[in-house]
Amino acid sequence: MYFYKGSEQRRHQDQFYLPGCLSAWIALVDVGPANGTIYAQPGSHKSRLIQRDDFRNGEGEAVGPQGEEYNDAVDALFVANDLPEQPIQVKQGDVVYFHGVLIHRGGSIQQPDSFRHVMANHYISSNLDNWRLKNWWRLSFDGGKRREAES
Repeated sequence: MYFYKGSEQRRHQDQFYLPGCLSAWIALVDVGPANGTIYAQPGSHKSRLIQRDDFRNGEGEAVGPQGEEYNDAVDALFVANDLPEQPIQVKQGDVVYFHGVLIHRGGSIQQPDSFRHVMANHYISSNLDNWRLKNWWRLSFDGGKRREAES
């Protein structure tokens, strides 16, 4: 994903959306609070992953989060972790790798006319068994392209 402005997303965990992922956040310009950096909770990757099964109806069936429920659940986990949140401040060309369970968010943009050019990449092992999104294309580093159902 390419971001040219800060995203101001609420707290989330990438593995909720992309099972088993590792993230690489590449700064194409210097990034800090002024141009809308991300904030992370170091150590939160050792906690638990909020999952779709955490959201159940009255009969105990998993229904998935509705509206703000997911972000509210991540906020509650953030508080329960009792770990400080830190802004990610990097120089152009730096790469920040983080575990897909790490709690992070997009920060507010302190200089509204500023830009935050970054690439956010998510990597998932080709042999991951827990791939729910089977109709998504899987791209290999060798240029191969396949759907999980084809493997």
